[in-house]
Amino acid sequence: MTTSLFFAQLLSGFQLGVLLFLMSAGLTLVLGIMEWTVSGTILLMVVLGGVGTLVGPIIGAVVWLSLEEILTSLNIGLPWGIDEFIRNHWMAVLGLFIVIVTLALKQGLYGFLVQRDKAAR
Repeated sequence: MTTSLFFAQLLSGFQLGVLLFLMSAGLTLVLGIMEWTVSGTILLMVVLGGVGTLVGPIIGAVVWLSLEEILTSLNIGLPWGIDEFIRNHWMAVLGLFIVIVTLALKQGLYGFLVQRDKAAR
C-alpha cells in the first residue's frame, strides 16, 4: 500500500467518524453538505475550470455559480415562454454547457485561456 493511499483512507475514515459523531449528537445540519450531489457539483466545477491546476477549479466554481444564478433568475421577456422554461430547467442548460466545454476544450476553461494567451504572444 502506498503512503498516499494510506493517508487518503485515513482521512476518509476520519471524516466518517466526525460525521457519525455529529449525527449522534443530533446535528443533522451537517448532512446537507455530505450528500453525493455536493461532491458531484464540486467535481463538475473542477472539470469545467480545468483539472490539474489550482486556478482552474476556482474559475470553474465562479462560472458554475454565475451561470446558475443567471439561469435561475432569467427574465428578459423571450417569446413563447422560453425564459420560464430556462428558469425551470436550468440544470439541463448548464449540463449542455458542460458537455460542450468538455468536448471542445479538453483542458477546461482555464487551459483555454492559457493557450489563447500563449497564442497571442
